[in-house]
Amino acid sequence: MKMCYRHLNNKGTTLIELLIGSSLLVIVLGIAFSLHSFGTTSFSSGASRVDVQQNARLAADFITSEIRFAKNVDIVDIEDILESSEEFAENFHYIFFDESGSIMYKEKGDPPLEKFSDISQKVDFELSFKISDDLHNDNDNVLKLIVSAKDDNARDFEVKTEVIILNLTDKITGLEKGTGIRFQLPSELEDT
Repeated sequence: MKMCYRHLNNKGTTLIELLIGSSLLVIVLGIAFSLHSFGTTSFSSGASRVDVQQNARLAADFITSEIRFAKNVDIVDIEDILESSEEFAENFHYIFFDESGSIMYKEKGDPPLEKFSDISQKVDFELSFKISDDLHNDNDNVLKLIVSAKDDNARDFEVKTEVIILNLTDKITGLEKGTGIRFQLPSELEDT
């Protein structure tokens, strides 16, 4: 019995095999990079959107907690106060936003302070206050609050809420709709 030995070709890969393998590697790496780039962009976009939403909710929660127990509430147009010679009333608190889009809070007797200064570099706020026009509500003690927030990438988010002012002595006064509010707390009315 005679065995046949074939001579195996061990010269290496051909140029065509090398080109096909390289092409497949480039295609697979290109797809992987595209998926990674898309995922990174989507994640940063989502994180930015969450920041805007969280900051708008934080501002709405702050304003709600500050005015919920107020005795007197006036809706004002803060631009009229800032542009005219009219001064801030000393016995009131104020909440408004300034021209740079920051929420400002003026406590009774103190100069206005920027609230949320750590987030206002990233987010511009707009505030709107008005007396609630809900047909199901017969009370004059419901304030409608709209907080709009926008980041550098023009992502908008808006929080609309209505606040029942529990200790209101009369009714909400001032303008029908305005960009700021001034209010007094119960303990401050007893002092005056």
